[in-house]
Amino acid sequence: MKAFFLPLTEPVGAIWLLMLVGLVYWCVRRQWKFAITLAVPVSLLFLAGSTPLAEWLVAAEERVYAKPLPAGHADAVVVLGGGFYKSDYDTYAIAFSSGSSRVVTGMELVRSQVTTNLVLGGSWPVKGQETPVNDRIQRWVASFGLGGVALHNLGFCWNTHDEAIAFKKLQKAHEWEQVYLVTSALHLRRSVAVFQRQGIAVTPIGCDFQAYGTTPAPFSIFPSRSNLNLLALYLHERIGMLVYKLRGWI
Repeated sequence: MKAFFLPLTEPVGAIWLLMLVGLVYWCVRRQWKFAITLAVPVSLLFLAGSTPLAEWLVAAEERVYAKPLPAGHADAVVVLGGGFYKSDYDTYAIAFSSGSSRVVTGMELVRSQVTTNLVLGGSWPVKGQETPVNDRIQRWVASFGLGGVALHNLGFCWNTHDEAIAFKKLQKAHEWEQVYLVTSALHLRRSVAVFQRQGIAVTPIGCDFQAYGTTPAPFSIFPSRSNLNLLALYLHERIGMLVYKLRGWI
């Protein structure tokens, strides 16, 4: 019962309830113009935030990459950026967020002796920041004493396209052929397409599963932030694919 009402503690759930009350009020008063005006957002929020629609959409994308980690050798493992941010007063001056399992997956591949080259993805440039945040991630990874493993990072990158270009330079310099590409499962389709556009053959390694294989959210009639976040991630990737195609990046 607690889970059913939990979304009411979030702004979106509380606002939706107020909108629903308003909709009922205008219907009772037979003010159909106002009722229809409210009915549209109330219905859309219910569909996006109360039903399992977002979970289904995301899980369908992630399912393709739900595979065990490979045991074969790779010349390099590249972990795309994300899942960490600058935090001066945390250990190693970084903090982790959603997507941090990208770095964990890359480290597990190294621990399993799949590769001796770990490439850490780029981070967005920030005004006044002289060094990229992934320098801090590199120091953190190095602290585990991964003997015989060379650590690299892609520096400042605005997006996945920039990361592919930066990695291409490293690949040519080191003559890497077999490359494992690690990123969030939902992000893999676009990432693989971008790297292939640069002539880089990669084996996709999925992680950070948001819906497939995870515990489904408890049902509630009230829209939840978690469902809307899932939908936002899904739309980000779908729109991202379109934008990248229009720019000729994939």
